[in-house]
Amino acid sequence: MSGEGAETPGYAATLRVVSARLTCAELTAAMGIPDTCHEKGTKMSPRSPRSAVRNAALWLVHTEPSEAPLERHVRALLTRVDAAAVASLAAGDGVEADVFCLVRGDATTTLPAALLGEVAEMEAELVLDVYPPGPEDEVDEEGDGKRAEVTFTTGAGEVLRGGGPGIEERLAALADDPRVGADGQWDVAYASANGQGSIELGVPWLARLAEIGAPLTVRLVRWATP
Repeated sequence: MSGEGAETPGYAATLRVVSARLTCAELTAAMGIPDTCHEKGTKMSPRSPRSAVRNAALWLVHTEPSEAPLERHVRALLTRVDAAAVASLAAGDGVEADVFCLVRGDATTTLPAALLGEVAEMEAELVLDVYPPGPEDEVDEEGDGKRAEVTFTTGAGEVLRGGGPGIEERLAALADDPRVGADGQWDVAYASANGQGSIELGVPWLARLAEIGAPLTVRLVRWATP
């Protein structure tokens, strides 16, 4: 990585479990001791008198930011929690779970299909909050101007492109193609004018990607400026 905007890559992952009906004590009894838990009704910013109040309890387990690959951070979370307990809660009413991933500096990261499947089995969505390096990393001005692009490179080297308004719709356009299989590679590119973006994949799509078996590479790039 080069250029003035380049920075040391940093990755971290957090399992977030949110519930409007359960307290921190109840969440902890079901899943174990978290790194942090915020009760429903508490201020989001305790030092601010004008802070918004939480409308749900928030139970968190996280890794510390480091240069270790994102895959290692997500696996570290999975070894710390009882995935079956998380899945049991998240499958019920009033509880949601996700694995929130920070990707900073190096705006490209790859996750294996099996790991996506483990996240799906926990009934957790996957959120990648990506901050790319400096302004040299820009979208190709000759591109189609769309905010998201999904491609699949087959084992034979053929590049397939998915159409649709969003990332999951573009995945759907390719997933049933007989050329899509475990010997290929998914690539999801998300373009952002301000240099930051979040890519979200729901449980059904994580499970589908795991079934197909191909690794997933995610890239965030900047809109080219005139």
